[in-house]
Amino acid sequence: MYNFGNLMRNVKMKILALLFLSMIYSVNGQNKTLKVGNVLPGELDMGAFNLSQKSTIDIKGFAASFDQWNKNLNYYAWILETDNRNVIWKTTMCSDYEKEGGKFEIDKQLNLDPGNYEVYFAAGSDYKKNESFEFNRFLGSLFRKKKNHVNEYQDEFFITITGNPNTFKIMDPEDVVDKRNSKAIVAI
Repeated sequence: MYNFGNLMRNVKMKILALLFLSMIYSVNGQNKTLKVGNVLPGELDMGAFNLSQKSTIDIKGFAASFDQWNKNLNYYAWILETDNRNVIWKTTMCSDYEKEGGKFEIDKQLNLDPGNYEVYFAAGSDYKKNESFEFNRFLGSLFRKKKNHVNEYQDEFFITITGNPNTFKIMDPEDVVDKRNSKAIVAI
């Protein structure tokens, strides 16, 4: 006589095994993403990645240049090749960078050689000492929402670097810097 309970248990085990294998496949098949940003003026965020072979990476996110309170407030990013310290990409390479200012989108693909790379995102301001104080901006700041104007944009600006999981490995940026500095004659 055929045992229906054993048959159902075997079917359940096969279904669970298939679900588990499909979950592993979907996780391994997805691209890996590194995110840097979400910084206050004067702060810097850093990430690092390794490419095991020549690969294409996607750079996406948002940067900006604002003119507020008689000073510029900039959110910007750049990528360095770790060994030779060459800048391989920076926000100023974006076509929207030269527009009048404000928030702009970053959407770029780069083909890179194998190696280690460092990604930086910073927010900074510079005062325009030669320009006059603008009364309209002062009034606008008085009636602005209570949110601090210095960090009101903080979480809106970042970049993500996405790569193929077979060639793109996210690394601990402190380890990358320590390794690089250990080879240097002088490190600050």
